[in-house]
Amino acid sequence: MEQKAFVELVERLEVYSREHPPVIGLESGCWLRLGYLYLFSIVTGLLLIIVGALIYVSFNFLILKFLWIPLSLAAVVLRSLWIKMQS
Repeated sequence: MEQKAFVELVERLEVYSREHPPVIGLESGCWLRLGYLYLFSIVTGLLLIIVGALIYVSFNFLILKFLWIPLSLAAVVLRSLWIKMQS
């Protein structure tokens, strides 16, 4: 996209957002919820992998070493959702 086309698109969207503020708020809220749903589905999938491996595989030290990978990924995703708001 060229700079001129981008500027025109932004100007058109700014006018639309001033004329329809509830619609923009609703769309933003839907995208926000979809993003959180995606992240929580990743965490759920990783935790299901861990639980499934612990249930169906014999318990040994090597399996525990490999289970740290999905567990650490789930921790990173959950940590990325923790935000402190400035007051």
